[in-house]
Amino acid sequence: MQISVIVPVFNEASSIRSFLSNLRERTAGAEIIVVDGASTDATDQLAQELCDQVIRTSERSRAKQMNVGADAAHGDILWFVHADAEVPLESLNEIGRIMRDPEICGGFFRNKEEYHRRNQQDRRKIPCEIRKPGSRSRSN
Repeated sequence: MQISVIVPVFNEASSIRSFLSNLRERTAGAEIIVVDGASTDATDQLAQELCDQVIRTSERSRAKQMNVGADAAHGDILWFVHADAEVPLESLNEIGRIMRDPEICGGFFRNKEEYHRRNQQDRRKIPCEIRKPGSRSRSN
């Protein structure tokens, strides 16, 4: 299962290199695509050597950037990650494990603060599943 990581960015020069280095380390083997929404601070140039592909768009629009990245991706699974996110360790393994279930069609990671507020548990990132319409949840 090939995973493409799509990162929409705009004026992220101050942090893009450290973010992409960390992302590459934690997602070894994944395709990383940075889609720059007309940054004015050389974000695209700084990202060039740390990802598989940098795509420049003429306007800033997160939705359009994500669509452009999805169109360019080669992976079976698309993972959209923002440049200010903390990527969990073993995230690709967890995505692969969840997506092998034929009833699952997508998912996301909740951040630990949100999860802690909702569930009083302290874990770094909590994977959540999105089930296909009509499928049964594990509790059924």
